[in-house]
Amino acid sequence: MTWRRWLAVCAVALCAPALVGFDLFHAPDPDVVDGNRAYSAGDWDAAIAAYERALERRSGDDGVEF
Repeated sequence: MTWRRWLAVCAVALCAPALVGFDLFHAPDPDVVDGNRAYSAGDWDAAIAAYERALERRSGDDGVEF
């Protein structure tokens, strides 16, 4: 394998996590986690309240709005 091909393989390997959206320092929003937990338990009112708190703090964030 030539050094250029080796360099290209290394560059792809190093950049691949960023290309697929991997974020090492990303932590889930606690209000979204609480909302998911309440939703799973069937507590719809608590889930909606938690999701609305998350939207107030992080409006425009696709992860919260999804």
